[in-house]
Amino acid sequence: MTAGRHGAAGPAIAQAAAVVAVVGYDGSLPGPVVRRVLESSELVVGVARHLDGIGVPEHVRRILLGDDNRLAYARLTAHLGDPNAGPAVVVTAGDPGFFGVLRDLRESGFEVIGYPAPGPVAATLGRLGLPWDDAVVVCVTDDRSLQRAANTARAHPKVAIVAAPEFPPHRVASALRGAQRAFIVAQHLGEPDERIEKLSPTEAAARAVWGAADAILVLDEERLSPDSPHDPRWGSGWVSAWAGPSAGWAVPDNAFVARGPQVLPAEIRALILARLAPRLGAMVWEIAAGAGALAVECARLGAAVIAVERDPDACERISLNAVMHGVDVEVVSGQAPAALATLPRPDSVFVGTERADIVRACATTGARTVVTAVTALDRLPAIRQALRLGDRRVDGVQLQASRLAPRPGDALRLAPAAPVFVLWGELG
Repeated sequence: MTAGRHGAAGPAIAQAAAVVAVVGYDGSLPGPVVRRVLESSELVVGVARHLDGIGVPEHVRRILLGDDNRLAYARLTAHLGDPNAGPAVVVTAGDPGFFGVLRDLRESGFEVIGYPAPGPVAATLGRLGLPWDDAVVVCVTDDRSLQRAANTARAHPKVAIVAAPEFPPHRVASALRGAQRAFIVAQHLGEPDERIEKLSPTEAAARAVWGAADAILVLDEERLSPDSPHDPRWGSGWVSAWAGPSAGWAVPDNAFVARGPQVLPAEIRALILARLAPRLGAMVWEIAAGAGALAVECARLGAAVIAVERDPDACERISLNAVMHGVDVEVVSGQAPAALATLPRPDSVFVGTERADIVRACATTGARTVVTAVTALDRLPAIRQALRLGDRRVDGVQLQASRLAPRPGDALRLAPAAPVFVLWGELG
Protein backbone atom coordinates (compact mmCIF):
# COMPACT_ATOMS: atom_id res chain seq x y z
CA MET A 1 0.00 0.00 0.00
CA THR A 2 1.48 3.35 -0.92
CA ALA A 3 1.68 5.98 1.76
CA GLY A 4 -0.29 8.31 -0.47
CA ARG A 5 -3.38 6.10 -0.33
CA HIS A 6 -3.90 4.85 3.18
CA GLY A 7 -0.65 4.90 5.11
CA ALA A 8 1.67 2.17 6.26
CA ALA A 9 0.53 -0.76 8.34
CA GLY A 10 3.32 -0.12 10.83
CA PRO A 11 3.32 -1.66 14.30
CA ALA A 12 -0.35 -2.70 14.06
CA ILE A 13 0.87 -5.91 12.38
CA ALA A 14 1.89 -8.35 15.07
CA GLN A 15 4.79 -10.75 14.65
CA ALA A 16 3.63 -13.67 12.58
CA ALA A 17 4.89 -16.43 10.32
CA ALA A 18 2.42 -16.78 7.45
CA VAL A 19 2.10 -16.14 3.73
CA VAL A 20 0.09 -13.19 2.46
CA ALA A 21 -0.38 -12.15 -1.16
CA VAL A 22 -0.16 -8.41 -1.86
CA VAL A 23 -1.90 -7.31 -5.06
CA GLY A 24 -1.39 -3.92 -6.66
CA TYR A 25 -4.39 -2.21 -8.24
CA ASP A 26 -4.12 0.52 -10.88
CA GLY A 27 -7.76 0.80 -11.96
CA SER A 28 -7.59 -1.86 -14.65
CA LEU A 29 -9.08 -5.35 -14.58
CA PRO A 30 -6.75 -7.96 -13.10
CA GLY A 31 -4.97 -10.48 -15.27
CA PRO A 32 -5.50 -14.26 -15.03
CA VAL A 33 -2.82 -14.80 -12.35
CA VAL A 34 -4.27 -12.17 -10.01
CA ARG A 35 -7.81 -13.42 -10.65
CA ARG A 36 -6.76 -16.91 -9.53
CA VAL A 37 -5.17 -15.44 -6.40
CA LEU A 38 -8.38 -13.59 -5.52
CA GLU A 39 -10.64 -16.55 -6.27
CA SER A 40 -8.60 -18.89 -4.08
CA SER A 41 -8.45 -16.49 -1.13
CA GLU A 42 -10.58 -16.58 1.98
CA LEU A 43 -9.89 -13.04 3.20
CA VAL A 44 -9.10 -9.79 1.37
CA VAL A 45 -7.97 -6.54 2.99
CA GLY A 46 -8.12 -3.14 1.29
CA VAL A 47 -9.93 0.12 0.64
CA ALA A 48 -13.54 -0.40 -0.46
CA ARG A 49 -13.01 1.36 -3.81
CA HIS A 50 -10.07 -0.91 -4.64
CA LEU A 51 -11.87 -4.08 -3.62
CA ASP A 52 -14.91 -3.15 -5.71
CA GLY A 53 -12.80 -2.14 -8.69
CA ILE A 54 -10.56 -5.20 -8.77
CA GLY A 55 -13.54 -7.54 -8.56
CA VAL A 56 -13.21 -9.48 -5.30
CA PRO A 57 -15.38 -12.64 -5.54
CA GLU A 58 -18.54 -12.64 -3.42
CA HIS A 59 -17.50 -15.65 -1.33
CA VAL A 60 -14.38 -13.87 -0.04
CA ARG A 61 -14.59 -12.13 3.35
CA ARG A 62 -13.56 -8.48 3.33
CA ILE A 63 -11.76 -6.30 5.85
CA LEU A 64 -11.95 -2.63 4.93
CA LEU A 65 -9.14 -0.14 5.49
CA GLY A 66 -9.89 3.43 6.52
CA ASP A 67 -8.25 6.26 8.46
CA ASP A 68 -7.00 3.95 11.22
CA ASN A 69 -5.81 0.58 9.97
CA ARG A 70 -4.67 -0.95 13.25
CA LEU A 71 -7.84 -2.94 13.87
CA ALA A 72 -7.95 -4.18 10.28
CA TYR A 73 -4.40 -5.48 10.44
CA ALA A 74 -4.98 -6.99 13.86
CA ARG A 75 -7.80 -9.01 12.28
CA LEU A 76 -5.51 -10.01 9.42
CA THR A 77 -2.91 -11.19 11.92
CA ALA A 78 -5.51 -13.23 13.80
CA HIS A 79 -6.70 -14.82 10.57
CA LEU A 80 -3.19 -15.81 9.51
CA GLY A 81 -2.50 -17.21 12.96
CA ASP A 82 -5.32 -19.74 12.56
CA PRO A 83 -3.85 -22.98 11.12
CA ASN A 84 -7.21 -23.80 9.53
CA ALA A 85 -7.62 -20.42 7.80
CA GLY A 86 -7.40 -20.06 4.03
CA PRO A 87 -5.19 -17.70 2.01
CA ALA A 88 -5.30 -13.95 2.64
CA VAL A 89 -4.75 -11.10 0.20
CA VAL A 90 -3.99 -7.41 0.71
CA VAL A 91 -5.07 -5.13 -2.16
CA THR A 92 -3.25 -1.81 -2.43
CA ALA A 93 -2.70 0.94 -4.97
CA GLY A 94 0.05 0.53 -7.52
CA ASP A 95 3.29 -1.14 -6.53
CA PRO A 96 3.26 -2.45 -2.92
CA GLY A 97 7.05 -2.71 -2.94
CA PHE A 98 7.56 1.01 -3.58
CA PHE A 99 7.00 2.93 -0.33
CA GLY A 100 4.26 0.40 0.30
CA VAL A 101 2.93 -2.23 2.66
CA LEU A 102 5.17 -5.02 1.41
CA ARG A 103 8.05 -3.84 3.60
CA ASP A 104 5.82 -3.56 6.69
CA LEU A 105 4.53 -7.10 6.21
CA ARG A 106 8.02 -8.52 5.76
CA GLU A 107 9.37 -6.69 8.80
CA SER A 108 6.47 -8.08 10.82
CA GLY A 109 7.44 -11.65 10.04
CA PHE A 110 5.09 -12.46 7.17
CA GLU A 111 6.22 -14.33 4.11
CA VAL A 112 4.97 -12.17 1.24
CA ILE A 113 4.36 -12.70 -2.45
CA GLY A 114 3.67 -9.59 -4.50
CA TYR A 115 1.72 -8.90 -7.68
CA PRO A 116 2.54 -5.23 -8.37
CA ALA A 117 0.75 -2.92 -10.76
CA PRO A 118 2.32 0.23 -12.20
CA GLY A 119 2.81 2.67 -9.33
CA PRO A 120 1.19 6.11 -9.13
CA VAL A 121 4.45 7.97 -9.78
CA ALA A 122 5.09 6.16 -13.05
CA ALA A 123 1.42 6.51 -14.00
CA THR A 124 1.25 10.24 -13.30
CA LEU A 125 4.44 11.06 -15.18
CA GLY A 126 3.31 8.80 -17.99
CA ARG A 127 0.04 10.73 -18.30
CA LEU A 128 2.11 13.90 -18.65
CA GLY A 129 4.34 12.33 -21.30
CA LEU A 130 7.42 12.53 -19.08
CA PRO A 131 9.98 9.82 -18.24
CA TRP A 132 10.26 8.98 -14.59
CA ASP A 133 13.69 7.35 -14.41
CA ASP A 134 15.18 10.75 -13.51
CA ALA A 135 12.56 11.68 -10.89
CA VAL A 136 13.51 11.89 -7.23
CA VAL A 137 10.76 10.10 -5.30
CA VAL A 138 10.20 10.93 -1.63
CA CYS A 139 7.73 9.64 0.96
CA VAL A 140 6.03 11.90 3.53
CA THR A 141 4.83 10.31 6.76
CA ASP A 142 5.66 12.96 9.39
CA ASP A 143 6.64 16.61 9.74
CA ARG A 144 10.35 15.94 9.39
CA SER A 145 9.93 13.96 6.18
CA LEU A 146 7.63 16.71 4.88
CA GLN A 147 10.41 19.25 5.38
CA ARG A 148 12.94 17.00 3.68
CA ALA A 149 10.53 16.49 0.77
CA ALA A 150 10.01 20.24 0.41
CA ASN A 151 13.77 20.86 0.47
CA THR A 152 14.28 18.18 -2.17
CA ALA A 153 11.59 19.75 -4.36
CA ARG A 154 13.25 23.15 -4.04
CA ALA A 155 16.59 21.71 -5.14
CA HIS A 156 15.68 19.30 -7.93
CA PRO A 157 13.62 19.80 -11.10
CA LYS A 158 11.51 16.64 -10.99
CA VAL A 159 10.31 15.40 -7.61
CA ALA A 160 7.44 12.99 -6.90
CA ILE A 161 5.91 12.94 -3.43
CA VAL A 162 3.94 10.00 -2.04
CA ALA A 163 2.22 11.22 1.12
CA ALA A 164 0.32 9.61 3.98
CA PRO A 165 -3.37 10.61 4.31
CA GLU A 166 -2.65 13.10 7.09
CA PHE A 167 -0.54 15.08 4.61
CA PRO A 168 -3.06 16.14 1.92
CA PRO A 169 -1.92 18.27 -1.02
CA HIS A 170 -2.57 21.62 0.63
CA ARG A 171 -0.34 20.70 3.56
CA VAL A 172 2.47 19.61 1.24
CA ALA A 173 2.05 22.75 -0.86
CA SER A 174 2.25 24.97 2.23
CA ALA A 175 5.81 23.73 2.79
CA LEU A 176 6.65 24.95 -0.72
CA ARG A 177 5.21 28.48 -0.55
CA GLY A 178 7.29 30.85 -2.65
CA ALA A 179 8.89 28.08 -4.72
CA GLN A 180 8.69 28.64 -8.48
CA ARG A 181 7.38 25.19 -9.30
CA ALA A 182 4.45 23.47 -10.97
CA PHE A 183 2.46 21.52 -8.35
CA ILE A 184 0.61 18.58 -9.90
CA VAL A 185 -1.86 16.39 -8.03
CA ALA A 186 -3.03 13.01 -9.35
CA GLN A 187 -6.17 11.39 -7.95
CA HIS A 188 -7.96 8.08 -8.66
CA LEU A 189 -5.48 7.04 -11.35
CA GLY A 190 -6.86 4.41 -13.71
CA GLU A 191 -10.41 4.82 -12.42
CA PRO A 192 -13.36 6.47 -14.19
CA ASP A 193 -12.99 9.63 -12.09
CA GLU A 194 -9.24 9.97 -12.67
CA ARG A 195 -8.10 13.56 -12.24
CA ILE A 196 -4.75 15.33 -12.68
CA GLU A 197 -4.53 19.02 -11.76
CA LYS A 198 -1.70 21.48 -12.27
CA LEU A 199 -1.45 24.45 -9.90
CA SER A 200 1.15 26.62 -8.23
CA PRO A 201 2.13 25.73 -4.63
CA THR A 202 0.31 28.87 -3.47
CA GLU A 203 -2.91 27.88 -5.24
CA ALA A 204 -2.74 24.31 -3.92
CA ALA A 205 -2.10 25.52 -0.37
CA ALA A 206 -5.16 27.79 -0.52
CA ARG A 207 -7.53 24.89 -1.26
CA ALA A 208 -8.46 23.33 2.06
CA VAL A 209 -10.47 20.36 0.78
CA TRP A 210 -8.83 17.62 -1.25
CA GLY A 211 -9.64 14.00 -1.94
CA ALA A 212 -7.04 11.27 -1.59
CA ALA A 213 -3.95 11.96 -3.71
CA ASP A 214 -2.21 9.09 -5.48
CA ALA A 215 0.89 11.16 -6.14
CA ILE A 216 2.10 14.76 -6.11
CA LEU A 217 4.62 16.02 -8.65
CA VAL A 218 6.70 19.15 -8.14
CA LEU A 219 8.34 20.24 -11.38
CA ASP A 220 10.73 22.99 -12.37
CA GLU A 221 9.48 23.26 -15.92
CA GLU A 222 12.20 25.71 -16.95
CA ARG A 223 15.01 23.33 -15.96
CA LEU A 224 13.22 20.38 -17.57
CA SER A 225 12.84 22.21 -20.87
CA PRO A 226 15.03 20.92 -23.72
CA ASP A 227 16.20 24.54 -24.19
CA SER A 228 17.24 24.95 -20.55
CA PRO A 229 20.77 26.28 -19.96
CA HIS A 230 20.98 24.14 -16.83
CA ASP A 231 22.97 20.99 -16.35
CA PRO A 232 22.58 18.69 -19.39
CA ARG A 233 23.39 15.66 -17.23
CA TRP A 234 19.90 15.72 -15.75
CA GLY A 235 18.06 12.70 -17.08
CA SER A 236 21.15 11.38 -18.88
CA GLY A 237 19.74 7.89 -18.50
CA TRP A 238 22.56 5.93 -16.87
CA VAL A 239 21.07 5.85 -13.35
CA SER A 240 17.62 6.50 -11.91
CA ALA A 241 16.85 9.59 -9.82
CA TRP A 242 19.69 12.00 -9.02
CA ALA A 243 23.15 11.06 -10.27
CA GLY A 244 25.03 13.43 -7.97
CA PRO A 245 27.51 16.13 -8.99
CA SER A 246 29.47 15.66 -12.21
CA ALA A 247 32.76 16.28 -10.41
CA GLY A 248 34.03 16.61 -6.85
CA TRP A 249 33.55 19.47 -4.44
CA ALA A 250 35.71 22.51 -3.65
CA VAL A 251 35.92 23.30 -7.37
CA PRO A 252 38.59 25.73 -8.61
CA ASP A 253 38.29 29.33 -7.50
CA ASN A 254 38.07 30.53 -11.10
CA ALA A 255 34.96 28.40 -11.72
CA PHE A 256 32.87 31.30 -10.39
CA VAL A 257 32.10 34.76 -11.70
CA ALA A 258 33.14 37.09 -8.89
CA ARG A 259 34.30 40.61 -8.14
CA GLY A 260 37.46 40.83 -6.08
CA PRO A 261 37.96 38.41 -3.15
CA GLN A 262 34.35 37.14 -3.06
CA VAL A 263 35.31 33.48 -3.37
CA LEU A 264 36.97 31.65 -0.51
CA PRO A 265 39.90 29.46 -1.62
CA ALA A 266 38.95 25.90 -2.53
CA GLU A 267 40.94 24.52 0.42
CA ILE A 268 38.84 26.60 2.84
CA ARG A 269 35.60 25.69 1.08
CA ALA A 270 36.42 21.99 1.40
CA LEU A 271 36.44 22.18 5.20
CA ILE A 272 33.35 24.39 5.34
CA LEU A 273 31.43 21.96 3.13
CA ALA A 274 32.43 19.11 5.43
CA ARG A 275 30.96 20.98 8.41
CA LEU A 276 27.77 22.08 6.58
CA ALA A 277 27.11 18.51 5.32
CA PRO A 278 24.91 19.49 2.33
CA ARG A 279 22.86 16.55 1.06
CA LEU A 280 19.56 15.54 -0.48
CA GLY A 281 16.68 16.76 1.68
CA ALA A 282 18.71 19.38 3.58
CA MET A 283 18.27 23.16 3.54
CA VAL A 284 21.43 25.30 3.62
CA TRP A 285 21.69 29.07 3.90
CA GLU A 286 24.64 31.14 2.76
CA ILE A 287 24.43 34.58 4.37
CA ALA A 288 26.38 37.54 2.93
CA ALA A 289 26.92 35.20 0.02
CA GLY A 290 29.11 37.36 -2.23
CA ALA A 291 29.46 35.36 -5.44
CA GLY A 292 27.55 32.44 -3.92
CA ALA A 293 30.37 29.93 -4.32
CA LEU A 294 29.42 27.94 -1.23
CA ALA A 295 25.73 28.14 -2.12
CA VAL A 296 26.47 26.65 -5.54
CA GLU A 297 28.73 23.98 -4.03
CA CYS A 298 26.01 22.93 -1.57
CA ALA A 299 23.42 22.79 -4.36
CA ARG A 300 25.77 20.62 -6.44
CA LEU A 301 25.76 18.15 -3.53
CA GLY A 302 21.96 17.89 -3.57
CA ALA A 303 20.83 20.38 -0.91
CA ALA A 304 18.19 23.08 -1.23
CA VAL A 305 20.03 26.39 -0.90
CA ILE A 306 19.11 29.98 -0.15
CA ALA A 307 21.72 32.69 -0.69
CA VAL A 308 21.16 36.03 1.06
CA GLU A 309 23.09 39.03 -0.26
CA ARG A 310 22.47 42.77 0.08
CA ASP A 311 24.32 43.84 -3.11
CA PRO A 312 21.99 43.58 -6.16
CA ASP A 313 24.96 43.13 -8.53
CA ALA A 314 26.28 40.27 -6.41
CA CYS A 315 22.79 38.69 -6.45
CA GLU A 316 22.97 38.63 -10.25
CA ARG A 317 26.36 36.95 -10.08
CA ILE A 318 25.02 34.29 -7.72
CA SER A 319 22.21 33.49 -10.16
CA LEU A 320 24.69 33.38 -13.04
CA ASN A 321 27.01 31.03 -11.13
CA ALA A 322 24.09 28.74 -10.32
CA VAL A 323 23.12 28.52 -14.00
CA MET A 324 26.75 27.92 -15.00
CA HIS A 325 26.93 24.97 -12.61
CA GLY A 326 23.49 23.59 -13.48
CA VAL A 327 21.90 24.01 -10.05
CA ASP A 328 19.03 25.94 -8.48
CA VAL A 329 19.89 28.51 -5.80
CA GLU A 330 17.18 30.75 -4.39
CA VAL A 331 18.64 34.25 -4.15
CA VAL A 332 17.25 36.67 -1.58
CA SER A 333 18.28 40.29 -2.02
CA GLY A 334 18.34 41.86 1.42
CA GLN A 335 20.29 42.68 4.52
CA ALA A 336 20.71 40.11 7.27
CA PRO A 337 19.46 39.63 9.91
CA ALA A 338 16.18 41.27 8.83
CA ALA A 339 16.05 39.26 5.58
CA LEU A 340 16.13 35.95 7.46
CA ALA A 341 12.75 36.24 9.18
CA THR A 342 10.59 34.55 6.54
CA LEU A 343 13.02 31.96 5.17
CA PRO A 344 12.43 28.20 5.54
CA ARG A 345 14.20 26.69 8.52
CA PRO A 346 17.79 25.70 7.68
CA ASP A 347 19.68 22.54 8.59
CA SER A 348 22.99 24.36 8.36
CA VAL A 349 24.18 27.92 7.73
CA PHE A 350 27.36 29.52 6.47
CA VAL A 351 27.80 33.15 7.52
CA GLY A 352 30.09 35.03 5.15
CA THR A 353 30.50 38.08 7.36
CA GLU A 354 32.33 38.74 10.60
CA ARG A 355 29.40 40.56 12.18
CA ALA A 356 28.59 38.82 15.46
CA ASP A 357 24.96 40.00 15.42
CA ILE A 358 24.33 38.14 12.15
CA VAL A 359 26.06 35.02 13.46
CA ARG A 360 23.87 35.28 16.57
CA ALA A 361 20.70 35.58 14.46
CA CYS A 362 21.66 32.46 12.50
CA ALA A 363 22.41 30.57 15.71
CA THR A 364 18.82 31.17 16.89
CA THR A 365 17.26 29.50 13.83
CA GLY A 366 17.55 25.96 15.18
CA ALA A 367 20.05 25.02 12.48
CA ARG A 368 22.12 21.99 13.41
CA THR A 369 25.37 23.68 12.34
CA VAL A 370 26.42 27.30 11.88
CA VAL A 371 29.80 27.95 10.24
CA THR A 372 31.71 31.16 9.63
CA ALA A 373 35.13 32.21 8.33
CA VAL A 374 37.08 34.97 10.12
CA THR A 375 40.28 36.77 9.19
CA ALA A 376 40.39 39.35 11.99
CA LEU A 377 41.73 37.82 15.20
CA ASP A 378 40.03 40.40 17.42
CA ARG A 379 36.58 39.29 16.13
CA LEU A 380 36.98 35.69 17.36
CA PRO A 381 35.73 36.12 20.97
CA ALA A 382 32.42 37.77 19.99
CA ILE A 383 31.77 35.27 17.20
CA ARG A 384 32.58 32.29 19.43
CA GLN A 385 30.14 33.66 22.00
CA ALA A 386 27.42 34.06 19.36
CA LEU A 387 27.95 30.48 18.15
CA ARG A 388 27.39 29.15 21.69
CA LEU A 389 23.71 30.09 21.57
CA GLY A 390 21.47 27.06 21.90
CA ASP A 391 24.19 25.19 23.82
CA ARG A 392 26.17 24.55 20.68
CA ARG A 393 29.59 22.94 20.85
CA VAL A 394 32.00 25.46 19.34
CA ASP A 395 35.20 24.48 17.60
CA GLY A 396 37.46 25.90 14.95
CA VAL A 397 40.72 25.75 13.09
CA GLN A 398 43.12 28.12 11.39
CA LEU A 399 43.82 27.21 7.78
CA GLN A 400 46.56 28.50 5.55
CA ALA A 401 47.11 26.87 2.19
CA SER A 402 50.29 27.19 0.18
CA ARG A 403 49.79 26.49 -3.49
CA LEU A 404 52.42 25.55 -6.03
CA ALA A 405 53.48 28.53 -8.16
CA PRO A 406 55.92 28.60 -11.08
CA ARG A 407 59.41 30.08 -10.89
CA PRO A 408 61.84 30.84 -13.69
CA GLY A 409 63.60 27.86 -15.13
CA ASP A 410 60.68 25.46 -14.76
CA ALA A 411 61.04 25.52 -10.96
CA LEU A 412 58.25 25.73 -8.39
CA ARG A 413 57.68 27.58 -5.19
CA LEU A 414 55.02 27.55 -2.47
CA ALA A 415 52.84 30.66 -2.50
CA PRO A 416 51.08 31.00 0.88
CA ALA A 417 47.57 32.43 1.06
CA ALA A 418 46.33 34.58 3.92
CA PRO A 419 45.31 32.52 7.00
CA VAL A 420 41.59 32.07 7.70
CA PHE A 421 39.92 31.00 10.95
CA VAL A 422 36.98 28.66 10.32
CA LEU A 423 34.65 28.45 13.32
CA TRP A 424 31.55 26.33 13.75
CA GLY A 425 28.91 25.64 16.37
CA GLU A 426 27.00 22.35 16.37
CA LEU A 427 23.92 21.22 18.28
CA GLY A 428 23.90 17.91 20.12
